[in-house]
Amino acid sequence: MQGRQALFALLRNEVFETELNQQIKNFISSDNLYTLYQLSKKHDLAHLVADALDKNGLLPKDNPISQKFLQQRVMAVYRYEQSNYELQEISRIFEEEKIENIPLKGSVLRAYYPQPWMRTSCDIDILVRQDEVKRAVKLLTEKYGYTYSIHTQHDYSLFSAGGVHIELHFILIFHDESGDDFTKRVWESAVAEDGFGYRKKLSNELFYGYHIAHIAQHILQGGCGVKPFIDLKIMQEKMSIDRFCAQETLERCHLTTFAQRCEELAEVWFDGGEKSAALTEFENYVLLGGVYGTLENKAQIGKSAKKGKFRYLLSRIFLPYRSLALMYPSLKKCPVLFPFYQVRRWFRLFHKNGVKVSDAVKELKTVSEVSEESGERAAALLRDLGLKQ
Repeated sequence: MQGRQALFALLRNEVFETELNQQIKNFISSDNLYTLYQLSKKHDLAHLVADALDKNGLLPKDNPISQKFLQQRVMAVYRYEQSNYELQEISRIFEEEKIENIPLKGSVLRAYYPQPWMRTSCDIDILVRQDEVKRAVKLLTEKYGYTYSIHTQHDYSLFSAGGVHIELHFILIFHDESGDDFTKRVWESAVAEDGFGYRKKLSNELFYGYHIAHIAQHILQGGCGVKPFIDLKIMQEKMSIDRFCAQETLERCHLTTFAQRCEELAEVWFDGGEKSAALTEFENYVLLGGVYGTLENKAQIGKSAKKGKFRYLLSRIFLPYRSLALMYPSLKKCPVLFPFYQVRRWFRLFHKNGVKVSDAVKELKTVSEVSEESGERAAALLRDLGLKQ
């Protein structure tokens, strides 16, 4: 538990510029550095912890773990420069080609951090209109040297010549009960960024709503790590958000309760708020899952959300019509081909996208091994978070 306390104390010191108390300083010894390094790296936060330790004189010289920490800081600066260059390059291309686009996630949030390199990201996320996304992919791959990777029901994955991962989203996943598309509302309210005609930006309220929706998506898939909660606290403190408008967005997406729990957890970690038993369960789920979540978390949540192993397995094998139509728009013109497109998706997953049969078998085995107790705890967590699949 002390390792967790030290991690959050260092994050508060680094990002929110709070004082580091003597108890935490005493805990950070050579013996504890390795544990702290492993925990922070699991959540892609080792660069922030490294900078906080260094500024407070807590990195012993000639210590191999100290060197690992400092390397993470150097890599974070490098990653920022590389991704920032790539974002500007894509913005230039889309401006020239007259393709409307909206940068998402870290590329927007880093402007609110004390230093932009502090907000690292594994990829660049950009929203493109659904009727333009194939043209955008074709231009980037055929004219500008990007490499196509995979295509899901909500985005296309590419790599730049420099190895930067680009995700071109064409839909933002969450829809309200009446069928009013959240992505449509994003485009309707987007305004051009200064100096651009085709690069747009979201309103702060929709950006906040999308951020909450994105956390929810990852929680349902096994975990999201600590970073989105730092982002959430940054947004609360530094972005002017109309709470009434934001609340309306959350209600339309059925995420009001989940947003409240996320804000409560962020308050516990970065403001010393009170922690209930249910919130402790949420905390453990996030911390144990790391940035990418775990297969065990995913199996527990998935099995509970689908009310049983069999239904969960069916949901993994057979996509619903709407999700499949997002992946293959031509299905809308001929719904009778629904079974054909299911088979086509399986073929693409295992052949074109390189999904291994062994990975699928491992997931099925993990689902089968979820105990009744674990399933009940996952179900209770979902209920408390107000989430369902």
